Amino acid sequence: METEKVKWVLLALTAVLTGSAVAFAGVIGFIDLIAPHVVRRIFGSAHRYVANVDHFGGIFMIFADLLSRTLIPATEIPVGVVTALVGAPFFAYIFIKERKEALKKMMYAKTGYLRYEENSRIVKGVSFTLRRGQNLCVIGPNGAGKTTLLQALTHILPYEGSVEFCGREVSSLRRKEISRSIALMTQLSASYFSYTVFETVALGRYAHQQAFFDLSTADENFVLECMEEVNLLDMKDKPITQLSGGQMQRVFLARALAQDPELILLDEPTNHLDIKHQLELLEFLSRWAKEKNRGVIGVLHDLNMVRDFSDQVLLMKDGNTIAFGKSDHVFEGDALNETYGVDIKSWMKASLSKW
Repeated sequence: METEKVKWVLLALTAVLTGSAVAFAGVIGFIDLIAPHVVRRIFGSAHRYVANVDHFGGIFMIFADLLSRTLIPATEIPVGVVTALVGAPFFAYIFIKERKEALKKMMYAKTGYLRYEENSRIVKGVSFTLRRGQNLCVIGPNGAGKTTLLQALTHILPYEGSVEFCGREVSSLRRKEISRSIALMTQLSASYFSYTVFETVALGRYAHQQAFFDLSTADENFVLECMEEVNLLDMKDKPITQLSGGQMQRVFLARALAQDPELILLDEPTNHLDIKHQLELLEFLSRWAKEKNRGVIGVLHDLNMVRDFSDQVLLMKDGNTIAFGKSDHVFEGDALNETYGVDIKSWMKASLSKW
């Protein structure tokens, strides 16, 4: 059974069990059910507030009893009716709001460990949230675990903890489901087959095929559109073995776009690109995410470009999250200098002064 169906079955079962519990436990049980949720909505999850939830429940019970006695003159309404009238809409509000939040939240990760082998823990603890329309830049020194993190987000590597994509645990998704929704553009590697540019980009449609890999007219048109997006149409019949490193990066980006993903993961995408094409690439990805309401997670080393193009920044070192948030937040203080072991801001100012 699919994960989404299981979630809905469990939700229905929980509703039935809750109703049964209320029927046997009475209104006091109902108060104990809704009071903790009300307190968390108002005050958050701070223990000093949640621990006093019984006080809030008592106050609510007195309020409900007062309404039951005075709402209709000369008639006393059962207090359970009042608590249900208040509690049921509140539960509906919670469900609708959390559903909307889940739709906005594209990816949530809170990992315990990522590993290559049983005893080889590479990333020890990373936590971040990516919303639709945003691009997240992952930064950090060599060996921080950035590439390993990207591989875990697509479940190429196993992980401990939670990695959710659009409200579903990535480890529960079938490989084809992941390929249709998440595109991973890795660092440039050697090419051994003399495919044409068109044939290479068309491989992005593989996950959408039902049987044999046979491109339909619609698929071919979509592939051409993706090539046009990154200015490759003029070389669509050229073998990729004859391309430069920068041209190959554009081919691989077009192939990622051909997957029509909700999320694109990129590992140092600006490698082999000159400054003009670096700017064009990052501007395109930022525009793509916002206009299509999708997401981008990219590993970058150029901190100036990270500051200019990122919506969120994840700073890593030795497999751990050092800082997460907007670039102004991550770049302020000493976290950046301590992570890289150099006074980056002073070095950049000194370099710019030479211009």
